[in-house]
Amino acid sequence: MTQPYSAGSLYSTVEDLARWDRALCDGKLISKESYAKMYSPAKNDYAYGWVVTTTKSRKQIQHGGGINGFATEILRYPDQRVCAIVLCNVLPQDPAQVAHDLAAIAFGEAYEIPKARKLAKVDPKIFDAYAGRYQLGPKVIAAFSREGDRFMTQLTGQPKFEVFPESETSFFLKVVDATITFVKDDEGRVTHVNIKQGGRETKAQRLEDEPKAKGKAGPAK
Repeated sequence: MTQPYSAGSLYSTVEDLARWDRALCDGKLISKESYAKMYSPAKNDYAYGWVVTTTKSRKQIQHGGGINGFATEILRYPDQRVCAIVLCNVLPQDPAQVAHDLAAIAFGEAYEIPKARKLAKVDPKIFDAYAGRYQLGPKVIAAFSREGDRFMTQLTGQPKFEVFPESETSFFLKVVDATITFVKDDEGRVTHVNIKQGGRETKAQRLEDEPKAKGKAGPAK
C-alpha cells in the first residue's frame, strides 16, 4: 500500500517484536530517562504512542493498530516482564481480546475461548426502542438506527455497520468482536448501552433526542 507510506511499509513478526520488547525493557535501545518519558502520559492515558493504564494493580502499556486487511495489538506489563503480541490478517478478528486472553493465561487468570455467535430471531420492531444517540466518550457518539429490518450503528467519524441480535437486548458486530447490551430502567425505558470489546466494557448513556428545528415565521401581514 502506498497511501500510508511508513505504516504500510513496515514489516515485522511476533518473534522480532518480542525481541524488541526485551531489548527495550533491558535498556538496550534508549536511556532510562527516555524510557521513563516514553511511558509518561501527556494527555489522559496517552503517552508517546502508548496507552498507559493500571489493570488489576498492574501497569499496562498497550496499543493497537489496523489498516486494510490487517489488525494488531501489543500488550505490555513491564514490571512483570510479560508481553502479548498479536498480528492478524484474518478479519473480523479482535487481536485486542486475544492479547488480553494471552496475558490472562500468563498470569494464571480466567479467560474465555471465543465462541461462535448465534443469531437470534427477533421482531425488528424492537429496534425502534433502542434507536437513538449514546454518549460513548467526550467527543464520541454511538448512534443506533433501524433501516427496514436491519439494525445499524455508527460511531462519530466512522462508517455505519449492521449489528445482529443474540437476544432481544444483546447484539454483536461482525466487523469486530464486540457485544452491545441495551439496559432498561424499572419502567422499561432504555437508559444506556454497555459495549464490551477487547476485554473492556464501556457504558454509554442515552442522550435526549435533539429538538427538531422550527421553521422561521413568515412576515406579519
